[in-house]
Amino acid sequence: MSQENVEIVQAIYDGWQRGDLEASFRHIAEEAEFIAPPDLTGGGRSFRGQDGFSESLTEWIGGWDHYHFELSGLIDCEGELVLAEGRQRGRGKSSGVEVDEPIYGLWTLKDGQAVQHRVFRNRSQALEAAGLSE
Repeated sequence: MSQENVEIVQAIYDGWQRGDLEASFRHIAEEAEFIAPPDLTGGGRSFRGQDGFSESLTEWIGGWDHYHFELSGLIDCEGELVLAEGRQRGRGKSSGVEVDEPIYGLWTLKDGQAVQHRVFRNRSQALEAAGLSE
């Protein structure tokens, strides 16, 4: 099941990269939860369901000029968890600050669907949440 979960998370990111949220939503449970860290736009909040995922993405991307995300790898954490490692680049719309930083997403999957996505800016925290270490 673990490799299947990795493929599901890959398909979610592939859909996002193409701008095809419907393709991504085929792999996201109706009542899935998205949790952003407090230091991100919209952070410290929890978004629920596919509408919540869409709202969180719109809010996040709307805060940037020239935003780009690049997925660099997926780690099978065994069981229900998959850790996505990526890089985000862009310029803050209101601040004008250029950003080029790593970002991590910890996905929880059940019965072939993502039920939770937690975002981290720190690799150590993401690994710890996944039950892994450096």
